[in-house]
Amino acid sequence: MKENSRIRWRDQGGQLRAYADLRDLGGRQRALIPRGETRATTDPEIAEHLLVQRMHTLLDQRRDKVLLGLDPDADLAEFADHHLRAKAKSGEYLQQWLTISRTYLDRAIAYFTQHQYATETNAEPEARPRNLATISVVDVGGFVDWLATQPNGRGGVLGPASRRLHLSALSGLFRRAISEGKLPIGSNPVSALIDKPRAPKSQTSWLEVGELALLLESARALTDHWSATGQKGLPTFAYEFLATFILTGAREGEIRRLLVTQLDFDSLSVYIPGTKTDVSERTMPMHPQLAEILLPHVQRLGRNDGLVFTTASGAPVGDWRKILDAIATRAGFPKGQIRTRVFRTSYITHRLACIDQGAPIDPYQVAREVGHSSLAMIMKVYGRVQRRRVRMEELAFRTEVIGPHLQSRLQALYSPPPPAERKGAAEAAMLVQGFLAATARMTTGEICTATDIPRATVNRIRAGKQATIQGKTKSRMIDFLHRLGEPSAVSDPSRK
Repeated sequence: MKENSRIRWRDQGGQLRAYADLRDLGGRQRALIPRGETRATTDPEIAEHLLVQRMHTLLDQRRDKVLLGLDPDADLAEFADHHLRAKAKSGEYLQQWLTISRTYLDRAIAYFTQHQYATETNAEPEARPRNLATISVVDVGGFVDWLATQPNGRGGVLGPASRRLHLSALSGLFRRAISEGKLPIGSNPVSALIDKPRAPKSQTSWLEVGELALLLESARALTDHWSATGQKGLPTFAYEFLATFILTGAREGEIRRLLVTQLDFDSLSVYIPGTKTDVSERTMPMHPQLAEILLPHVQRLGRNDGLVFTTASGAPVGDWRKILDAIATRAGFPKGQIRTRVFRTSYITHRLACIDQGAPIDPYQVAREVGHSSLAMIMKVYGRVQRRRVRMEELAFRTEVIGPHLQSRLQALYSPPPPAERKGAAEAAMLVQGFLAATARMTTGEICTATDIPRATVNRIRAGKQATIQGKTKSRMIDFLHRLGEPSAVSDPSRK
């Protein structure tokens, strides 16, 4: 064998195979394997050629690291995996937050390794490796512009607040790379970007005590009506659901995932698991009015575990904006004005006006109740100045606090629902009942073929999630029942 101090020959199965010793060049001992083969070569000349290639690669990497600051181990995709594993190992971040960070970083990887290279003739280029050190401030600016074109899943595109969160996740990755010596100090392109997207200043409105009491009474009255007309699903506990929003100030996801075991009616407390970090995990007081409303609901559930609020099929509550609009418009609010965020703002505003053992309540206590570690967010985003000057000894929104200017709207709640509304709800319930009975032995696909009703609509009807039956769906259900000779309980005006 030709001698070379860097080549080590190892006896493997009676054959000497070549390995390169490149430890002094920043490499390691590795097999010299020709392209297309799986084992080290036995040919001395091929071994020499492969050694030279590998030495040139290591020398180029060393030069790039010294002159350009490139670290061969600082691949964007690989380092993102390492970064998230390190965050998970620290124990400071909840799985939900890590999952969101993964989504943000995956978008960054997709842009910097693929979409950044797109052209008019090649809109979907193949992904290529990308070193962290090659990402400049200009590249990050392009990433921000690209994010502004990406769908948000609600029919629009990612807004400034979402784009800012993407940048925060990417900046954290660069800070770790700098701390681990993969990049030189001061080489975070996200920090160097001046024109970062900014979330608009919170314009969330808030509701006065009387307005919140009016909403609660509207929900109670409509819930009674819906129960009386046989509607199932969310309407049967809309009152309790709304009360939990108004009287806890919790985030929407926290209320949707609220478990029976998290309600303690003996100590009058509600345990809220963390959604971002362990700071958002807390135990807050269950105000007496909320206990009065929730206890009968929990007793009706007849179980000691599981979700507090579910649909008829047992699934977590989904989009309930239509129900919220029904409650709000009946109470005299414009359609679309009342959304769940207003309840969090209102809770904090009125909680700050409470008295705790004869003294004004500590603002820090309010901050911890709603899952913030400091007062900064409370004062900057959520706190509002009340028009009323009376401090409350108990946080409650009862009908007796509804002032004269809202009395007419309060009295309207006690009027019977309009005949069309009352008749429509009962007829829709009877139509659905007859349709379900007629299709009980049919599969979803068979129902779609026989009725021409979309599969998604059929699934919602069978799961009890379709709150209203109208339009084409109503006509097709009636036609189907008539073809079967079944009474539909609802007349179709188009037949007249």
